[in-house]
Amino acid sequence: MYSGIIPIDMSNASRALFFIFQPTVGAPVDEITIWLNGGPGCSSLEGFLQENGLFQWSWGEYAPHINPYSWVNLTNVLWVEQPVGTGFSIGEVRATSEEDIAKDFVNFFVNFEKIFGIKKFKIFVTGESYAGRYVPYIAGEMIDRCDEELLDVGGALMYDPCIGEYVWEQQQAVIVPFVKEHNSVMGYNQTFMKKLDELDEPCGYREFRDQYMSFPPSGVQPHKYFNSTTDANCDLWGLSWAEAFHPNPCFNVYEIGLQCPILSDPLGYPSDLIYSYEGLPIYFNRTDVKTALHAPQEVSWFECAGPVFVGEGGPQDEGDSSLDPIQ
Repeated sequence: MYSGIIPIDMSNASRALFFIFQPTVGAPVDEITIWLNGGPGCSSLEGFLQENGLFQWSWGEYAPHINPYSWVNLTNVLWVEQPVGTGFSIGEVRATSEEDIAKDFVNFFVNFEKIFGIKKFKIFVTGESYAGRYVPYIAGEMIDRCDEELLDVGGALMYDPCIGEYVWEQQQAVIVPFVKEHNSVMGYNQTFMKKLDELDEPCGYREFRDQYMSFPPSGVQPHKYFNSTTDANCDLWGLSWAEAFHPNPCFNVYEIGLQCPILSDPLGYPSDLIYSYEGLPIYFNRTDVKTALHAPQEVSWFECAGPVFVGEGGPQDEGDSSLDPIQ
């Protein structure tokens, strides 16, 4: 296993991405699989330690163990903390678009290949969540450079990806029927449920669902974008998220059925509460771990940090000006 930081520009080490590279433990293969977590600003070391890496150390576990289903059984895997502003990666945040991020990543990746003497490998670009925006743009940048020796893209794979508009259409427009269906778990009181119901129609969500989210749809689904400033009064998803902590102070938006107590997490991120047990420091902030990984000691590691984009705005209100990949 190899890890450390590699500059985006080898003539200027001030901006660099942190990586962990695990060659396959199975039969050697001339391919490399890149894994990216999302956020934006969430570390791919989550994937390494709690999803597809050789070692598994998840919530409620006080020690790591071998992951029998790790991707390294079949392929060489590269986990990269990117863009700049994520995890241990260092330097000035400059990105305003996915095109900027893709150029930085591919420059880093070419440097990585040259350092490790990798040529003519098939490359698979994979990731989850907000990496649904990273993966297509990075794979596209590789293809556009027309370098089959260093950038021979073999495929792409995304889990639960943000490839289209996700705030207005996949959070706001569907939150009312979602919480109604699952309120036996969520535990909202009737006063709050009535408030949501009264906002559902004037905010346009009910009509949108009736027209475009029932079968057969009445036409091509339009591009609708949620502006956190001008649409603040219609932030029903945000209202529901905040209210969920009243009946369940240990609420986890990714696992709505979890109740207290919060499980221990070596990454300190078992929920939006950013919590780890006393005496159990965040694993990647331990001095000995940073030393072993050749990570910068001066960087305080967080699973999700940022910002990774300059400024604000863009179609998803993240400062990311690029079109949704589905467009």
